Amino acid sequence: MFSTIVRRVASGLLPAILVACGSAPTHQGEAPAKPVDRLYTIAYVSSITTTITDDDAPDEKRLTDKKELDGKLPALVRSGFEDNGFAMPSGAAEKKAGAVVVTVDVKYNPGNRSLRWLAGPFGAGKGTMEGRIEAVDALTGTVVATRTDTDTVRMGAFGGDFYGEVEDFVEGLAEDLAQDLSETGK
Repeated sequence: MFSTIVRRVASGLLPAILVACGSAPTHQGEAPAKPVDRLYTIAYVSSITTTITDDDAPDEKRLTDKKELDGKLPALVRSGFEDNGFAMPSGAAEKKAGAVVVTVDVKYNPGNRSLRWLAGPFGAGKGTMEGRIEAVDALTGTVVATRTDTDTVRMGAFGGDFYGEVEDFVEGLAEDLAQDLSETGK
């Protein structure tokens, strides 16, 4: 009885396997797709500006957090471009073909972490951020790409890590702009 079942299964599967193996598409005589040449391959970071948009004057803790954030953002923007194949020379931007000058502007209000922890789903204590990143052709001075975005932190474990969210937000903007520039062909 077992051998009969095995024969029936094998006889049913064999035609299906043969049809599947014989149906693979073949592309003979087609040349492989030529990669698109990129117009921009070098990026210089001109400036990164962060602004706290609290209603009140920021306290010492917020100013310290801003200084730490300011110190981390250049590396995050750099990695966003380097991950997309851009050379990131240090120093002043040179006026040459294939180079862009990048500026970043981030405005944020960290909100209140305690309120986010207690009533975050209801919008209490939410943190907000808005960012703009722009690439200007180093040779001509014309704007070639811009990305803007906004985000909100409403909750998280123990109120969430707002500054970690800002870091991810800025790195995401840089990666998106770098991808836009990578797709710009000659």
